Amino acid sequence: MAILTIFFSNVEVSDIDAAIGAQMGLVDLIPSDSPELPGCLHNLSMLWSTRFRLSPTFEPREYQKAILALRRAIDFTTEDRTLDLAKRKNHLAALYFQLYAPTKAREFLDKGIALFKEAVDIAPDHIRIAGNLATALTQRAQTSRNLDSSDLEIAISALGRALDLGLSPDPSLLSTALSTLGNAHITRFDTLRLGQLQDLEGGIVALRRAVAVAQGHAPDELASTLTNLGTALMTSFQYLGELSHLEEAISVTQTSILLTPDDSSMAATQYNNLGVMFHMHYPRVDKPFSDLEEAIEAGRKAVDLTSDSDPDKPARLHNLGTCYHDLFQRRRSSADLDECIALIKKAVKLTPKDHPMLAYRQVALANALHIGFAFEYRTIDDLDEAIRLGKHAIASSSRRPGYDMSSTYSLATYYQSRFEHTINEDDIKESITLLRRVIELTSDTDAKRPNRLRELGTTLIAAYDATKDAAYLEEAISSYRSSATLTFGPPAIRLQAARLWVQHATNQGDADSIIAAHDVTVQLLSETVGLEQTLEKRHQTLKQVSKTTLQAASAAFGLSRIDKALEWLEQGRCLVWNQLNNLRTPLTELQAQDADLAERVLHVSKSLEKAGMRDESVLGGVQATLEQKAVLQEDTLEHVQLASEWDGLLRTVRSIAGFEDFLRPVRASNLLENLPTSGIVIVINVSEDRCDAVALAHEQDPVHIPLEELSQYKASIIANYLEALLLENGIMRSGAMNGKGGEETTRAVRPVKKPAERHMSIFDVLEELWRLVVKPIIDALDLKPSQSPGRVWWCPTGPLTALPIHAAGIYTSPTECCTLSDYAISSYTPTISSLTSIVKHKRTDNTSSAGLAMVALSDYASLPPLPGTMLEITAIQNQLSSHGVSQSATFKGENATREVTIQNMEQHSCIHLACHADQDALNPMMSGFELHDGRLELSTIIQSNLKHADLAFLSACQTSTGDAALSEEAVHLAAGMIAAGYRGVVATMWSIPDQYAPAIAEYFYEELLESGERGRLDGSNAASALHKAVQRLREQLDNSPASFLAWVPYVHFGL
Repeated sequence: MAILTIFFSNVEVSDIDAAIGAQMGLVDLIPSDSPELPGCLHNLSMLWSTRFRLSPTFEPREYQKAILALRRAIDFTTEDRTLDLAKRKNHLAALYFQLYAPTKAREFLDKGIALFKEAVDIAPDHIRIAGNLATALTQRAQTSRNLDSSDLEIAISALGRALDLGLSPDPSLLSTALSTLGNAHITRFDTLRLGQLQDLEGGIVALRRAVAVAQGHAPDELASTLTNLGTALMTSFQYLGELSHLEEAISVTQTSILLTPDDSSMAATQYNNLGVMFHMHYPRVDKPFSDLEEAIEAGRKAVDLTSDSDPDKPARLHNLGTCYHDLFQRRRSSADLDECIALIKKAVKLTPKDHPMLAYRQVALANALHIGFAFEYRTIDDLDEAIRLGKHAIASSSRRPGYDMSSTYSLATYYQSRFEHTINEDDIKESITLLRRVIELTSDTDAKRPNRLRELGTTLIAAYDATKDAAYLEEAISSYRSSATLTFGPPAIRLQAARLWVQHATNQGDADSIIAAHDVTVQLLSETVGLEQTLEKRHQTLKQVSKTTLQAASAAFGLSRIDKALEWLEQGRCLVWNQLNNLRTPLTELQAQDADLAERVLHVSKSLEKAGMRDESVLGGVQATLEQKAVLQEDTLEHVQLASEWDGLLRTVRSIAGFEDFLRPVRASNLLENLPTSGIVIVINVSEDRCDAVALAHEQDPVHIPLEELSQYKASIIANYLEALLLENGIMRSGAMNGKGGEETTRAVRPVKKPAERHMSIFDVLEELWRLVVKPIIDALDLKPSQSPGRVWWCPTGPLTALPIHAAGIYTSPTECCTLSDYAISSYTPTISSLTSIVKHKRTDNTSSAGLAMVALSDYASLPPLPGTMLEITAIQNQLSSHGVSQSATFKGENATREVTIQNMEQHSCIHLACHADQDALNPMMSGFELHDGRLELSTIIQSNLKHADLAFLSACQTSTGDAALSEEAVHLAAGMIAAGYRGVVATMWSIPDQYAPAIAEYFYEELLESGERGRLDGSNAASALHKAVQRLREQLDNSPASFLAWVPYVHFGL
């Protein structure tokens, strides 16, 4: 027994040779009828197999000696020693299985499986033996050309029976057995689909149990078990499209890598899996370039860790090559295409001719040739070669349904490309036939179904364009509709299908189909920017689809469906703010119905809001360590799981009587229920096709006003002129002011250079807005000039969001002078709902919080000083004092910190911020106010507990102007303060001169305090107070363009 201890320590080959000699001598001394002989032969076999494993080269004769010794041990084992006999047959089978690994000789695998079966028959309750049989059978199923379902049936049955007969007291053994059972289920699902989803679910359940056992009791098994779980979750994502499964797959695989040294044989597999997972993640989540970088980094490491003689090398080369395929599509670099083709060609070359995956890799090579041709980097000969490879792959492929469909789908795209080049109708017909076949074979729950239906629609449109056969058009629209209305698969794919459905239904002129298509399109926008994403990701995605809602509303106006136009504009604009508002919805009624459910909704909503605000850039990026990436991935997984839980909670709440419409999109009739009792809300839609306004008033029918003289082009031109005008005067919406008479201090952050070219004047801009936008609306509503005008809330879209509609008018004509301010007191609202929500939720009458917090900073880091802020605060304090308002607090200089400001925003109903501000175009939630200890970000404000928020005066630059690419999202500080809970906000559209800010502030608070109860600050009349304050400033200034640029930017948002 002392000799056998060398098995469990690091030894030299010479030590093994000595042990073998000693053991052979012992065997020779033992009589053939001795009961000790089988055990000695068994030990000798183990020594020979150890010698084999330590040998630097493959030496079959050493294994044959091990096999011969163990066969003799089995022959001398008496029938009454059943467990010994089972173990020895198991060990002999394991020797054949180990021989199979380097040789891939099928005879070794078959012999091993036969012996494992014999061992299981002898000891059916032995978990290790059953597990070994299951592993071998699963291996044969995965590599067999003609798949035999009986292998996997036996594997699952044997291991399941062993587990049912009694759990092993050895946690390591139990974890391995459960992991093996899970792998067998996943293999049967992935290759044969015999058990369908039961296999997928059963495999994941078994692997989760294996991980739980390994974490608590068998850490050595944890890495491999996590690797297997990651693979299973990846398979689940492939077929069900459940994003949380892919996020979890990445997370557990990263953890498994952290637990595995790079010199482990398992490391290459883990890196390969991780690369594949990130590659899958790339098209699913807005195609972030970082996903491709991560996929290539991991894939390259897997390839580097794998020798050319390793049978897994072709698969890893293939996976890395497909990453370069997508990288080429992204960067259009011929070097990426060349690398893609080189990697896949090598994969094909290293793949045995009879290997079941050879056809799959040939299709990958064909895909590379095809994409090269599509982007004009390859010739028609390459496309012909792609078709030849595709046809050959299908003809010679295995019976694996997933691979067959993938190859057929690829071949269909090759034929379509050749049709576009040659206009040979036979090619497009063949493409359609192949795609129809693929869709017939694709299950109704397969996440690939939306994309395949969309591709069929596109191919049918190509056929229709060539033949003008209306049947092709009808089928195409049907395919797009089917893709768009599925409830699974990537939302971005379904949104593309919906937009194509819109396009072709519009061309066809089918009104019902047009409305249905736009309805689905707008609904899918919210799915495309789901709650599982950070706010930054949602905003980046929305930049690509910003016009979708406006086009839908335009179609509705054209079809006289004003109700749909309003619904779609509400549902498809300010999506991120709407999502935040939904997470903050009052739960009073639900608490009365089900307090526990309401508490769960509240908990998840708060967690989701916090998760959405997280900054992935802190730990992210390819340069981050794997530990940092793993932490980030865990946060991402938790975020996705929260979003999934939220969806489940919504379904639960909506199943309760009376809560069927809980947080559903608002219908037009409901939109009108909580309009302000006086005043008019005017929604203006600006799209490529037409421009329209709708006037909404309390208890009145909507009034549709076509803006026939306005177009999106004209609105864009005016916006561009204004931008040029501001630049000409040294003003930038996110920058500072550099006036003609030298430098002029403004409450901006970044200085700009003044261009030499001159553009239209501010008067031209305001006159065009009057003529094209405001005058037609005033005429239609029959509004008259008044000394005490009524309220108007403007809800513009498109380029109009960047234009000062409130200041529209003719200012330069002595005979025709007319301005909007003569007719109305203007405010803005991002959406109708944001205004009606304020109306619906009445102002809290809390005297303890009805005060004003003032925060001012005149000097900040390297930014220009703002001496006017001190004058401004003094002027406000004087007004508060003269009107008997005692509840106020002032924080200046080093006391104007982020923490102090947030605390006082929570304690006071009103806030006045006089400081520099900055709008972050890349991440709008990082926009904020520059205070003594850094930026007070919008994300921090929104997450604060502002129960008593009433009025915010943002005396800083461009606090109501957001990113032009996100014009429909109102991603600016004013809208953010509304979202944070303020009922009204005074803000600016561009940089304001520091010298005029004190006057505006003084006039505003004087007018506001005069209109309210003495000793109390109430923001109800803020819009009127700003209207009068601006008028007073105008009276003091001349009519020069510079003067207009000083007062025009002031705006009011909210009630």
